[in-house]
Amino acid sequence: SVAPGVVDTEMQATIRESNEQDFSRHAHFVGLKERNELSTPEEVADKYLRIIEHSTDFKDCVFSLRDL
Repeated sequence: SVAPGVVDTEMQATIRESNEQDFSRHAHFVGLKERNELSTPEEVADKYLRIIEHSTDFKDCVFSLRDL
């Protein structure tokens, strides 16, 4: 299992454009963007490709892409 973390997609943009009354975790996701803590879809794809191409380098069953 691989957790990609929060990816800066159109869904994230929609969440950030909403208001706190409509989405209870609004401030959290706005903060992730402000602190540059979101991965791009391209970064995530590159990391998945690395896992596929070098699968024997990864011994854990579950890990976060943030650790790559």
